[in-house]
Amino acid sequence: MSVIRSLVLVILLALTNYVQEVQLKRVKGMTNLFRYASHFTDHMVLQHSTSPVIWGYVPDCDQVNIQFKDVTISGLLYPLPNTSECMWKVWLPSTEAGGPYTITADSQQYGVIVLTDIMFGNVWICGGQSNMAFTLNGVYNATDEIKKAAHYPDIRLFTVTRNISDKPLQEFVDYSQHWVIASPDTAKEFSAVCWFFGRDLHDKLKMPIGLISSNWGGTPIEAWSSAAALKYCPSDKSNPSKVSGPNSRSVLWNAMINPLINLTINGVIWYQGEANRGNPLQYNCTFPVMINDWRRAWVNGTAGIMNPDFPFGFVQLSTYGDDNTTSTGFPGIRWSQTASYGYVPNPAMPNVFMAVAMDLGDPQGNIHPRDKQDVGLRLSLAAQAIAYGDKDVYYTGPIINKLSLSNNGNDESMQSIINFKNTSNNGLNNGVIELRSLYGFEVGCVQGSETHYLEGIAKDSKENNVLVSFPHCPKGYKPDSIRYAWRDNPCQFKNCSVYSNNLPSPPFEMKITSFE
Repeated sequence: MSVIRSLVLVILLALTNYVQEVQLKRVKGMTNLFRYASHFTDHMVLQHSTSPVIWGYVPDCDQVNIQFKDVTISGLLYPLPNTSECMWKVWLPSTEAGGPYTITADSQQYGVIVLTDIMFGNVWICGGQSNMAFTLNGVYNATDEIKKAAHYPDIRLFTVTRNISDKPLQEFVDYSQHWVIASPDTAKEFSAVCWFFGRDLHDKLKMPIGLISSNWGGTPIEAWSSAAALKYCPSDKSNPSKVSGPNSRSVLWNAMINPLINLTINGVIWYQGEANRGNPLQYNCTFPVMINDWRRAWVNGTAGIMNPDFPFGFVQLSTYGDDNTTSTGFPGIRWSQTASYGYVPNPAMPNVFMAVAMDLGDPQGNIHPRDKQDVGLRLSLAAQAIAYGDKDVYYTGPIINKLSLSNNGNDESMQSIINFKNTSNNGLNNGVIELRSLYGFEVGCVQGSETHYLEGIAKDSKENNVLVSFPHCPKGYKPDSIRYAWRDNPCQFKNCSVYSNNLPSPPFEMKITSFE
């Protein structure tokens, strides 16, 4: 079967002209050498139960054969422009989770190169800006968390060296980076969110986990999006194309993501958006488009092996500042992260999952909250349900379903009954709304183009409903919408208003369709 699959892949590649039109920027000091591409090293994890591709370079386009288990596979050769070198590629046979394995590349002229301690398991890319870059040694209880890494040798870590490029690169230009076995020494400087996500998945799945951390603090989504993706969204004047450095359009996609698109992975998790808070509406376009574009790139890069809707998870932004009256862009980004649905997956974002983090802020209002454990856990729960199809896992928190508003029979207040869905997991757990705070609800009163928001007070909760009392709109204004948790810092730690099974409801805004 492996021979047949190899022939099918050869035909597919020939028909689709698979060789990408990218800048083949050579790794310094690594030209005219027989080698693997820069991110193939000892201790790495390859995606299990697929046919993962490995590739590298060989002088004089010499034939390369790969020995893996008891199989010998001939590499496909792709001449590189203006050189005597070829890129070689091999698709390995599908392998169940486990290991370790050895992979040997053999060139008739240039000898043998060997990869050792290769595991097969689940590979996840962890991308974004500073809250994804935030390392394990900065979290709460860091000393204990770092010590625990000694118990996870089957988790393997790879941190992409920061780099920018004005054109897509085929591989990382820093050849010194390599995969490492998780340990206290290697995990302490690794992405904390990525680590806790992977650690919890390892505990549940009992298989090797490969984590690739590719992030850069303070960077906007435009830097992580391909030039093709950015054409789909109106130009964002707050991030002009002439911005230099890592904030420039597409430079991080080119240098820190594109080199990975031939690598078969299980999915992506993403923590970014703070740098785009100045234009939340733009994010409503750029984020869903970026997800779709990454998926397209990976499908093309793996010759169709990857699922066109492979899992993509994200962290809905946490908090900023200690003033719960300000709303400078974080609520808008949180809403746009869901394409204005308020939840995922949704029709615009299929097979997407999220972790709500607006109740996990630091007491000091730091934009980099130290509680990354709960962020990783909530991401893992969502991944178990969406990426791995575990229907017994509750992961959403309550989701707004419908609401009503009435005069409450007097001239002093209005009353809203807000109904939530997804308060339980098919009856497998407690499906009752837990009301931890009375605050966070607002009614939007409209007169012409002006909207004035009035705060309400939650009076009671029963089953899937929350009863909220609002003051009447000012004279000449009409109630138009109700929103929840629409603040940069909407609540104290784990003390927003609406929860179920210890998971918070995400923020929402919903139009009032009837008012009696």
